[in-house]
Amino acid sequence: MEQKNERTTREKIARVVSLITITPFQIIAYITFARTITTSLIPIIILDLLNSLFFLIIPSLSLVYVYLEFVKKRKVRVKGAGVLREHRWIMFILAFITYFVAFGSYFIIQQSFQLNMIPFFQFINVLLLINIFDCVLTFGPTKFKTSMHMSGGTGSIMIIYLTLGHLWFLLYCFLPLIFWARWESKGHTIPQLISGTVIGIFVPLIYFFIYDVLLTTVVISSLILIEFVVFIIRDKFPDIEYEDGDKK
Repeated sequence: MEQKNERTTREKIARVVSLITITPFQIIAYITFARTITTSLIPIIILDLLNSLFFLIIPSLSLVYVYLEFVKKRKVRVKGAGVLREHRWIMFILAFITYFVAFGSYFIIQQSFQLNMIPFFQFINVLLLINIFDCVLTFGPTKFKTSMHMSGGTGSIMIIYLTLGHLWFLLYCFLPLIFWARWESKGHTIPQLISGTVIGIFVPLIYFFIYDVLLTTVVISSLILIEFVVFIIRDKFPDIEYEDGDKK
């Protein structure tokens, strides 16, 4: 009896941890990004409100909808502390819509306040890619319920680490707790948790690698093109005096 009570207590703790770790790292990332791109109060307030809407309120509403629609109304049994694989579609649809609306909102803020919103756009792009991977695994041929907790949490921390520096790597200390909570509450199996962690690590790494390679390629190509154009101009118009006072 005592062992059963201990097990029940652990499951309750695990369920609480699962609930409060749905989107905290996204919120941490966006709050931090907002304060690195501006010190003006109005843009920060607007960004904080939008971030709370996109990454706290809307995800919570999707879970409430799934619970009311499938558990209460249709009397569908919930396995562990997770949403059944076949009922995840509403979460993915809402996530994709949220990301596109968020992207548009951040673009408007960038134009209105002349801010460098690149970290926000990068974060949205990576989260979108992670959700695409999760969606394909969930509803594709494999029908594999990968852990969105682990992919979202790991991916968010990886983006913070890659964008803001080494100290933020300490956030990874929270991942074992989330891993345990999802397993203890029977929300996921070990393979599902591992797959989510792997997706969360490698999608940001691949994205930033490709981003850096493309950016470097564009910069180098632009410099070469500029040098080539200058060379042609000086060759065609040898009598023109340039800023350095030289003549070709």
